[in-house]
Amino acid sequence: MNEKTLFIIAFACTLFGILIILFISESIEIKQIQIKDITEDSIGKQVKIIATISNIKTTPGLYILTLKDNTSSIKAIIFKEENLEFKNKDKVEIIGEIIKYKNILEIQANQLKIL
Repeated sequence: MNEKTLFIIAFACTLFGILIILFISESIEIKQIQIKDITEDSIGKQVKIIATISNIKTTPGLYILTLKDNTSSIKAIIFKEENLEFKNKDKVEIIGEIIKYKNILEIQANQLKIL
């Protein structure tokens, strides 16, 4: 085979691979769980919860939210990359990674949506 044919085959395989990755990433959805279902086995996993903000603490670099659903409560950490508008008793959807900080499970939020 000549170089042009090899280039066309490599380019076609690359495009096909990118399309497969895009298709897979669109079809993967993070499953919504209740706070009571978050355990030590959840550390490092992405979760989605719907809960109500019961407390807000602001630090220079973080928002620390206490979230409650009808099963339990958990703290969510949001890095201050922009000013966010939320208040106590707002119902929110949080997607984030479960972490352990000072022996307590928390959610390090990647996305927050007010419902």
